[in-house]
Amino acid sequence: MFCPKCGSANADNSAFCMNCGAAMAPQTAPQPEPQPQPEPYAPPYTPPITESYGAPIAPQPASKSKKLLPWIIVGAVAVVAIVVVLILVLGGSGASSPEDAAVMYFEGTYECDAGKLEDCVPAELFPEDFDEQMEAMEEFYDDIGLELLDVEVTEVGRIRHDEDTLENLIDEIYDDYDVELDIIEYCYVTVEITYEIDGDEDGGSQTVTCINIDDAWYVYPG
Repeated sequence: MFCPKCGSANADNSAFCMNCGAAMAPQTAPQPEPQPQPEPYAPPYTPPITESYGAPIAPQPASKSKKLLPWIIVGAVAVVAIVVVLILVLGGSGASSPEDAAVMYFEGTYECDAGKLEDCVPAELFPEDFDEQMEAMEEFYDDIGLELLDVEVTEVGRIRHDEDTLENLIDEIYDDYDVELDIIEYCYVTVEITYEIDGDEDGGSQTVTCINIDDAWYVYPG
């Protein structure tokens, strides 16, 4: 290193100049110029998605299945409505056996279930004031505290389909209801009914005429 005063050469670690005795300035290593640092990468700002009822939402194109869905629902409702109308106009579908028809009839009667009665009685035999009769019956059963417990078939008579007996039955129904039913066959069914009235168990047996129309069994109330 060189003396800053006289310019004489001195050892690198000399504190004073050996020629003139001047203090030697400490030598520092040259500092590199600072290099510009790249800014850290920041992804573009995306606002958080929030469920805000005030913010407008761009409409999305509906898929084909979504477009068809309302029409499917409308179609299903229409089918149900048509079925209900057919039941009310044409009567129910009947039962698969005379025993089932008889049980359905007495359950519908004692439970005031119009649906069961509509299923097991031909629509032509329903009285015009059927709804009023059902309301009066339901009110009466409520007043006496009647509750149906069981309906059990105890006897099924011989199924009859000979021409003479069928004609007699058809004539009887025509005289009572002024309608002619296309009955294939018929039989008598006896059931044992058990019920409660104000908590006291009671019951008895009853017999009805079951008729076959278009391979479905119904009850002729008589």
